[in-house]
Amino acid sequence: MASVRTVLSLGLPGQRVMMESLSSKYRHLRGLPISSYSDTAPKLLIGIDNYRLTRPLKAIEGEPFEPVATKTRLGWVVSGHCAQFQGDGWKVTLATHNARLCVCSNLEARLDAVLKGSFDLDKSNGTPPLPKATKRALDLLREQTKFVEGRFEVGLLWKRENMSLPNNRSMALRRLDCLEKRLIREPELRVAMNAVISEHIKKGYVQELPKTEKSMMSARTWYLPVFPVSSANKPDKIRVVWDAAAEFRGASLNSMFLTGPDLLTPLIVVLRRFREYKIAVAADISEMYHQVRVSPNDHDSQIFLWRWNKDETEPKEYVMKRMTFGAACSPSCAQFVKNLNAERFQERLPIAARCIKEDHYVDDMLTSQEEICDAIKLAKDVLYVHEQGGFPLHNWISNCEEVRRAIGTTSSEQQKNLNLEPTVTTQKVLGMWWDAELDVFRFKIPPRNEDLLLGTTIPTKRQILSNIARDLEDECWMGRRGSPIHL
Repeated sequence: MASVRTVLSLGLPGQRVMMESLSSKYRHLRGLPISSYSDTAPKLLIGIDNYRLTRPLKAIEGEPFEPVATKTRLGWVVSGHCAQFQGDGWKVTLATHNARLCVCSNLEARLDAVLKGSFDLDKSNGTPPLPKATKRALDLLREQTKFVEGRFEVGLLWKRENMSLPNNRSMALRRLDCLEKRLIREPELRVAMNAVISEHIKKGYVQELPKTEKSMMSARTWYLPVFPVSSANKPDKIRVVWDAAAEFRGASLNSMFLTGPDLLTPLIVVLRRFREYKIAVAADISEMYHQVRVSPNDHDSQIFLWRWNKDETEPKEYVMKRMTFGAACSPSCAQFVKNLNAERFQERLPIAARCIKEDHYVDDMLTSQEEICDAIKLAKDVLYVHEQGGFPLHNWISNCEEVRRAIGTTSSEQQKNLNLEPTVTTQKVLGMWWDAELDVFRFKIPPRNEDLLLGTTIPTKRQILSNIARDLEDECWMGRRGSPIHL
């Protein structure tokens, strides 16, 4: 115990009380093995579970209101009123292997700060205060979010009120001209992009800007360049992205936005719950961002230019009326609306509401239940709640054929997207391939590069690592259902 030191030091500013002076003043303290030191802060706080270390074994008392010397397993302790601290009533309590006395001038201020911090934490229910940017984003979401004609409407998360943007139409026109050159080289890409934008117009996502409004520029008018992206897993599907990161004169639309709070459930938590029970169910929200309306007050900030064919000289102007892929605030806004819609059904359908808030990763739902009947009910309840907020679910899959058939009969759309063929059971789930029949995750590995293996080409570091990875097993067994997940 000689190496353990516990010190509680009290005193007055500018004073140093020595044990020698106490011993000379109080006869009963003379001869005790207690020395003095100064400028020492407390190092260790001993809890009540180690009370035996500080329990008095022997006590030496003087007259009333004089210090008392107590022997403990940690050494001698001197406690009580010290007469030379006039009028302040300071107590001196010290303990080490050889108890010592010191003066700590700022102890009272430090204790006040600790207590104040503790009280502030109690007022916030034990949670630290939100950063100002996050608090503003949440305030905007709560104030501006509306439910209009069966769908939610949000305002863009501007960093400040009355922000102004430069007129960037010339930049958007240059970007369109660059895209036009690519579309001339790849006419099939133009057909695909025309089809996507036509579909958006049909669904009400996009609207042509009336001529009367083209000349009405506001301080927040901004033209969004557009470009196509495709996935290696779905090469035939084109997605149009609105480039909110494009800069003009040092400004971009994203630089004016708050990203908002991170409302995503951690991916590992979603996957663990997905593996928890026997019956697994998965689906995803169709075009999640586009299901959220943008406030008409912010339509001026989502204008884009488009030519339907190469013969058009002057492009048409359109406004995007929904949240876009590319805007910094879109993920937070979409998650907030999804959770807000679920909260409307918290009392009536609590399990479905919890599933929507906790068993979704972005637009993907992955959940599991122990019984088939519970899985079917949960799937139908989640489908119903999402539909009430304007979020259609599709691509339903399950490791139970009875669940697949039950969900597939809910509507013609689900039946069309369900693949009930027993020979084709692998579906894409969060970047991995889930074989619902065997209930395992797989990684699809491209074929080896034979030129690299034969040494006819010099490989890059990335290619070497890629070929090494192909030697690994192409299945990821994430534990049996009902057992801990292993990654």
